[in-house]
Amino acid sequence: MRTIIWLVRIASTLCVLCARPAVGQKAPPRLPTFYRLPDGNYVLAEPFRFTVDAKLEIVVPAGFVTDFASIPMPAALLLPKNTLHDIPALVHDYLYWRQDVPKRRADEIFVNALRNMGIPEWQAWGMHQAVRSAKGDEAWKENCENRRRRYPRIIPSEYLNFRLDTRWQALRENLHRKNVKLDENGMPIPTRCVVI
Repeated sequence: MRTIIWLVRIASTLCVLCARPAVGQKAPPRLPTFYRLPDGNYVLAEPFRFTVDAKLEIVVPAGFVTDFASIPMPAALLLPKNTLHDIPALVHDYLYWRQDVPKRRADEIFVNALRNMGIPEWQAWGMHQAVRSAKGDEAWKENCENRRRRYPRIIPSEYLNFRLDTRWQALRENLHRKNVKLDENGMPIPTRCVVI
């Protein structure tokens, strides 16, 4: 037992030392907290702020549902799960949902976030090519169509007390039947879906 405790202490110390940024580097953002649903979707437990540059900060609201799948499946396999690498995927999914920036800009934000999180250049390039592909266009159009049909993707705070064995499809249908609004920021409902 003492050996296990000793190994845990050493591992914890190494993790703290490895997690510290080098002198002159800023610390990486904290990993967001998610509720995991049984169907592979994740619900953001608290608002998450992501600074793109001096002019743009993205705030992903609590209750946003992501499957990290605006990244096509073969490319998604390149990213480890439950790590800081989830942050670019989360922000990308949110941008694909909101569509208040063009798809090309959302993809650029994604690839730059990957690079800033320390993803090797070859992986970041591959992921960028994947989201720029027809599969990425398909995810963009699907989000647009879901917004047009008024299907929510952000669970309002008063509905966040759901059972964790609930599947997203059932939860989303229930919210849709109750006419839950799409999001807090009142984004306009698209009349047609075009990749720009």
